[in-house]
Amino acid sequence: MGNGEAGGSRSGRISRDYVRLVTIRDFEIVACSVPSAEAEENGDHWGAVEAPGGLAVVVADGAGRAPGTASQIAVSIILDNLAAGAKPLQALEVADRYLAQEDLLSTAVICLLESNLATVVAAGDSEAWGITAGVAGGQFLSHHQGRRRLGAEITPCEAIVVAIPGVLLLASDGVTRCMSMVDACDVVQQVRHRDSAAAVIEAIWRRYQDHHDDATAVVVRRAMNR
Repeated sequence: MGNGEAGGSRSGRISRDYVRLVTIRDFEIVACSVPSAEAEENGDHWGAVEAPGGLAVVVADGAGRAPGTASQIAVSIILDNLAAGAKPLQALEVADRYLAQEDLLSTAVICLLESNLATVVAAGDSEAWGITAGVAGGQFLSHHQGRRRLGAEITPCEAIVVAIPGVLLLASDGVTRCMSMVDACDVVQQVRHRDSAAAVIEAIWRRYQDHHDDATAVVVRRAMNR
């Protein structure tokens, strides 16, 4: 489930109509994805699905020709494979081969949450960050191999496995280009007393969206009262 074509306001506020909130297993997922001010379509897509033993989340940012199609296909292939039990690296490789055959390019960052562990893999410059309220600093969870995109015959990526952080942020470069890890930690600290992940994404959108690029941010945290 996901929506890479949701719109939003470039005034720093996002309409409730374009914020997607879902709960899968014990995790609350809040996302918003909007095209750049100049774009006719959104080149970003995101999605989440229940996988065997956990939750899988992916953000993709298309490039080259038909970027929206490329990112949508990447998300679909990756989530289908993860839902069927594939590991993140395997799902990434399947998407890479298919996009290469179709002459399409896309970034992708995948996070698979199982038990108390998060497994993250990435291709390109979409990012995954782990942040815990009340703890100084954060974790860069994505690992890039030459910053190559899917469809460009990427070299094997390294999977990063860590304890699930308090807040997991997956984002395209329309967000991360404008936001450092220090900024992201500051956002989480400011909303740490609020229950919803929506508070985090509202703060991110208000301060850090890039008007000149498609921008997608997905926030994942354990659901309250669970």
